[in-house]
Amino acid sequence: MRVAKRVGIAVTYDAMPRTAAGLWRRAGLAAGVCLALSLTLVGTASAAPAPVLAVKGFDYPTHIAAGHSGIILLSVTNSTEVASNGTVTVTDTLPSGVTATSAGDGFTWDCSGTTVITCVNDPANNPSIGLGQGYGEIRIGVQVDPGVSGTLTEQITVSGGGATHDTSLTRPFEVSSSDPGFGIVPGSFTANAVNRDGTDATQSAGHPFAATTEFAFNSKEGVSAYTGEPAAYVDERIKDVIVDLPVGFVGNPTAAPTCTTAELGKTLLGLGSCPASTQVGIVSPALNGGGGGPPYGVEGTVPIFNMVPSRGQAAAFGFVVAGVPITLSAKTRPGDNGIEVTVPNISEAFEIYSQRLTLWGVPADASHDHERSCEGFTSACSYSLTTPKRAFLRNPTGCVGPQTTALHVDSWQHPGVFKDYSYTTATGTSGCQNAPFQPSMDIQPDTSQAGAPAGLNVDLSLPQSGSTTGLGTADLRRAVVTLPAGMSINPSAADGLAGCASASIGIGTNAPVSCPPASKIGEVQIATPLLAEELKGSVFLGQPEPGNTYRVFIDAESSERAVSIRLEGVLTPDPVTGRLTAVFDRNPQLPFSDLKLRLKGGPRAALSNPVACGAATSSYELTSWSGKTVTGSSSFDVSADGAGAACPAVQPFSPAFSAGTTNPQAGAFSPFTLSFSRSDTDQTLSGLKLQMPPGLLGTIKSVLQCPEPQASQGTCGAGSLIGHTTVGACAGSSPFYVGGQVYLTGGYIGAPFGLSIVVPAIAGPYNLGTVVVRAQIKVDPHTAQVIVTSDPLPTILQGIPLNLRTVNVVVDRPGFMFNPTNCAPLGVVGTITSVQGTAASVASRFQAANCANLAFKPKLSAVTSAKHSKT
Repeated sequence: MRVAKRVGIAVTYDAMPRTAAGLWRRAGLAAGVCLALSLTLVGTASAAPAPVLAVKGFDYPTHIAAGHSGIILLSVTNSTEVASNGTVTVTDTLPSGVTATSAGDGFTWDCSGTTVITCVNDPANNPSIGLGQGYGEIRIGVQVDPGVSGTLTEQITVSGGGATHDTSLTRPFEVSSSDPGFGIVPGSFTANAVNRDGTDATQSAGHPFAATTEFAFNSKEGVSAYTGEPAAYVDERIKDVIVDLPVGFVGNPTAAPTCTTAELGKTLLGLGSCPASTQVGIVSPALNGGGGGPPYGVEGTVPIFNMVPSRGQAAAFGFVVAGVPITLSAKTRPGDNGIEVTVPNISEAFEIYSQRLTLWGVPADASHDHERSCEGFTSACSYSLTTPKRAFLRNPTGCVGPQTTALHVDSWQHPGVFKDYSYTTATGTSGCQNAPFQPSMDIQPDTSQAGAPAGLNVDLSLPQSGSTTGLGTADLRRAVVTLPAGMSINPSAADGLAGCASASIGIGTNAPVSCPPASKIGEVQIATPLLAEELKGSVFLGQPEPGNTYRVFIDAESSERAVSIRLEGVLTPDPVTGRLTAVFDRNPQLPFSDLKLRLKGGPRAALSNPVACGAATSSYELTSWSGKTVTGSSSFDVSADGAGAACPAVQPFSPAFSAGTTNPQAGAFSPFTLSFSRSDTDQTLSGLKLQMPPGLLGTIKSVLQCPEPQASQGTCGAGSLIGHTTVGACAGSSPFYVGGQVYLTGGYIGAPFGLSIVVPAIAGPYNLGTVVVRAQIKVDPHTAQVIVTSDPLPTILQGIPLNLRTVNVVVDRPGFMFNPTNCAPLGVVGTITSVQGTAASVASRFQAANCANLAFKPKLSAVTSAKHSKT
């Protein structure tokens, strides 16, 4: 056997299978799992006075039967930035009934003993072991006595190497003839991040010094294809791996330069061409070429590089061994926007036994220089990088309990049947109060003209800390924005507007967004330090739901990367004033530096400006996942023309008015029409009192008068219908119109008759109920003129100021309204009032025609019942 030795790596060539591509695709799986699982804990840096050595142990096969033999594989690694130097001693006290038959690794460790194994490392072979590197694995061949069964206990202690204290490990040793089945060895799946001194990294929003993951797959007893001796095999060949990282943990792929696929592909037998500045960690795969194990295939340390992501990847990482490049992809996870790493369809040619991976918290940190790649190997040469030091990893910014990483694996033998595992840290994150959080917000309409429909521009800035030793910026959890008093929803926006259903936006899924185009009301752009390009997307109006009438959705995606942010916001208008408050809660725990939201402007803009000139101020309250809250305000000046002109001291009120019958023929039946309206700058309409000309009457006896409570409830029957109404509401020049019905009722508030004017308030996706306006009908006892007085018109409905612009009424029941027989000039006169209390007198000329053509043949008869009497 020829052995190529370099510090921290041993490659056994005679066990290397010819199908190296298949072998290293398997290695790619191992690295992918570890890469994902390593990203679990981060923390702040601290002093590093001494190395801390860690030890792991795995059994091959996983269950060793009584009377049978197996192998215990021990690994010793350095978990701090301080290099480990000098003699290291490992003491393994085997369980009762288990005896060592051999121990060592062939060149690094000198071992002795049968029940207590003592192995001493020769410093000449490993002069300096850096962060995440190992001393070479110790193989202890063991024999289990007959009659032994159950879960035994093994005690391992490591000392020396410059460490100030010993490291001890108590691990179970399973004696059983059962097949453990496909999956991960119980207790082997770990993911830990450390500070420079090797202590657990738990600081909220902190950056780690390093994060290391290790795991092993179950193996069962078999026979080596090479030697014919007992050996261990993995139970099934792994097919897919899905790794879910803790919510709020992020890795920043822009923290290091990137290596191209072409550069990575030039590697041949370990001679790579990815620049040293692109390295972000190291990986040590242990796998087998199919001849039986424990792993006599490839062991050692190879570099992991930050890769240029392909389309559909949020980030990519790669490594090369035996000339085969392996690329791993990451994307945001639907539902909680955590990070998901997927490695699909791994080659089934070779077996994976175990894996260890270390990622560096700050890749350009000089403490990693001795571990950087040189011709595909690590520790063979040293680099001093000039690239900026930027944090690669960041912890969740909230103070949360122990963090959990989930692993899902299936096999080629049982595709789609996933085994689920998780690793939970001993403690959670803390120190939330230390994370910086200094957002600001600017809110401006696209026009400042008083009362005009307006688009809205919202810029939310959240400066991100680029520190490598300090803390990352806390993520935004909740945003509450209250728009200026007087700025409200514009009813005219409902014309042609549609709502997007929750299923169509697909929050929490990867389903394509299918909101109808008519529901789009704006656009959004989000800049994040994690991507070179901005996320771009749309703002949609959401369909109402019980309890949430006014909803908006945000969909922002990267056209090149697999990053999708979908949010739901709730708008709450004040029921009295219509002032709007928008709330976006539980926003993704992902960093962003700037968010720009643009709501459409124009005649059918979603909002309308205040009608009063002067400063209009929005307020905001922004809360981080760390618990900090920042409040602030943003103002703009409203003017009469949007260019600084002053508003009039008293708002005018000069409503337009017209009324009359469509057929002026004297004495003829004819529909009657009425219309009154105001301009954008006029005061708001409130009510109408109308006096008909003498002789313009209706045939009351031909109509069934609607009784109470139907008249007040708006549920009158068709027999009471006498006409129709159309109401236009908006700010600006494009009113939104809704139609309704006019019914004749019985007596109302002392008047002998009344009206029930019923308008269903359906606007775009909103059904705001039915509006019922009542009116009195009185008849002047001297002139028989009809006088109609309306109740106050509605001004706001479910928080939406109606801004009534036009009211049209047509009394068109056949055979109901008829003209007077007097052709002298007359008029329909009245008074229109405003919400502000102003009364405007209005009149519309009325004159019947063709009176001369009317027949006039009156008849008079008199009857008396008086009796004559004698006198």
